[in-house]
Amino acid sequence: MVRRVEKQSIVECQDAEACGPDLGPDAWAKPKRSSRHKKHGHTEHNSEPIHQKSVESDFVDAPITSVKVGDQDLVLYGGANCSFHGHLNLDDGMGTVDSLAESANKGKVKWIAAGTLHNHKDSRNGVSPDDPRAKDQQGVPNVVDNPKSYAQMRQRADQISQEGETLVFTGLEMGTISKTNHLIVLEEPTLLIADLDGNTKEYPVRRFMEKPKPTEDGDQPVFHYKVKDGLAVIDFFRTHNRSKNSILAHPEDGAKQEKGFPKGVSPVHYFMDCYPNQYEWAANCGPFYTGIGAIQGMGLRNGPVERMSPKSLKLQPVFGYNDTGIKLGIVFERDQHYGDAAGRPAGMALLVPSGDKKVDKPTLREALGERRSMVSTSYDDLHAVTIANDKYVMGNVIDPKDIDSLRFKVLIGGKLDRNATYNVKLWADTALGDLKTATVVDEKSITGDELLRNHQQVLFDNVKYKSKNGNAFVMEIERTYLTNNGQTEVDVAAATTAIWVAPTDSVPAPLLGAGACNAPLRPKKQKH
Repeated sequence: MVRRVEKQSIVECQDAEACGPDLGPDAWAKPKRSSRHKKHGHTEHNSEPIHQKSVESDFVDAPITSVKVGDQDLVLYGGANCSFHGHLNLDDGMGTVDSLAESANKGKVKWIAAGTLHNHKDSRNGVSPDDPRAKDQQGVPNVVDNPKSYAQMRQRADQISQEGETLVFTGLEMGTISKTNHLIVLEEPTLLIADLDGNTKEYPVRRFMEKPKPTEDGDQPVFHYKVKDGLAVIDFFRTHNRSKNSILAHPEDGAKQEKGFPKGVSPVHYFMDCYPNQYEWAANCGPFYTGIGAIQGMGLRNGPVERMSPKSLKLQPVFGYNDTGIKLGIVFERDQHYGDAAGRPAGMALLVPSGDKKVDKPTLREALGERRSMVSTSYDDLHAVTIANDKYVMGNVIDPKDIDSLRFKVLIGGKLDRNATYNVKLWADTALGDLKTATVVDEKSITGDELLRNHQQVLFDNVKYKSKNGNAFVMEIERTYLTNNGQTEVDVAAATTAIWVAPTDSVPAPLLGAGACNAPLRPKKQKH
C-alpha cells in the first residue's frame, strides 16, 4: 500500500559554508573533524550540499513491510537509528540504559544498543573537562573498575526490552582507542577486559585460556586478556560456544591497498595479525564474526543531524572482507556518545519471520546471525530487499550445486519520489580469495514513477558465475536528481548484504599467497 504525499518544491542551499551546520532538511554541511575523532578511529561523513537544484518532487510513502519469498513470509524490521553500537556513562559516553531507551522511544526507534562498552581502563582519556560527557561521567566508575555495573546494565536492558517498545541491546566494544581490533560483541554475559599493561605495539606473549573469574560478590564473571591477543579471545568464544556474536566496527575506507590483501582489508585489524594469513584468520574467526559497519553514525557529534551524505555508505571494506571468504552482514553503527539514541536519518533493517509473535531480541540476533540486513543513509527515504531466484534473500549462502544462474530482484521502498531516478548497481566478486574485490557487472536506472508502476521492483537479467572459490553479490541503490547545471547528484544511498554462491561453511582456498583453507590454528612465533 502506498500513501500519496503533497508535492513539494525542493530548493537546496548553494553555499554550505555560509549557511553553517543548521541547514534545513534538504541540505547539509560538512562538520570539522577533530583529532579526538581520529584518535577513536571514527569516520564522520557529511557532504557538500547538492548545489543549484530546483526540482518539483512528487513523493509517495511506499515503505516495505511484508516480503513473500518462496514459502517464507518475512517482515523488514528496522528503521532510522536502529543499530548495534552505542555507549553510556559507564565508559566514554553519556546517559544510562533508561535514558537511552527513553530517547529511543521518543524517536520511535525499534531497537538500539544502549551500551556496547569499551572494555579497557583508558576509554575516557579523550574526554576533556569541558566536554558534556565529563559531567555525566563524574562519580560513575568505569565499567572495568566496577564489573558489577556491567551485570546491572544487562539486567536492566533485558527488563526494558520485555516491558517497552524499544529493544535494548548491550555488549562490549573490544579494543583500544585506536583503529585496531575493534569488535562489537553483542549480549556477552562475561566482561572481557583488555589489559593495557606492557608494550601493546609488540605482539604480546599469548595468555593461555583461563576460566572466567567472578567478582567478589559472584554477580559478574570477568575474563582478562592482553589487548591484542586475539587467539585468547577466539579461544574464549570457541570454548564458551559463542556463535555469530561479533561485528567488525568502523572499518577503514580502504583507500590504500596493503600488499597481499584485498583492498579495504587491514592486516592488523580484527585480530588478523594473530594468524599466518587471511585465510586461516577467516577460517578461525568466521564462525564468530557476523557483521561489518557500512555506515558510521557520526557518534562523536553532539546533537541531531538532519541529513547524512550518501558518501557515508562505505562498501569497499565490505567488498574486501567478502574476498577473504568471511561472510558478514552490513550494519549501521549509530555509535552514540552523547546520550541520544535517535537523531540520525540513517539506519538499518533485518528480515525476520512474520507472525503474531512480537519481535524480540533473540529474533533479531538470529536474523543478524543469518546476515539478513540492509542499511541506508536515510532509511525513511530509501530502503531495499534483495531476492534471488524468488527463493533466496540477502545474507543467504547458496550451494553452487543448487542453481545454474541467478535472477536478482530488488524491492525498493521508502518515501519514493516519482520525479527522481533510482540507480541500482549489482556488484559482484566473481572469484573470492583472489585479492580482487567486487566490480559493477550490471546497473539499472528507473524513475520513481516507473518504480511505482513496476510494484517497486527492479529486475535483473540472469547472472552467470564462476563457482570455483565462490562468489558474492551486493546491491547498491541510489536516489538521484538532475541539477540545473546538468549534473546528476545522489542524495540518498542504500545497500543490501551480499548473496553468496559458495559451499555453505567454506573459506576459499587462496589463489595467491601461502596458507591453507581451514588449517589448524598456527599462531605466529611470539617475541619474547
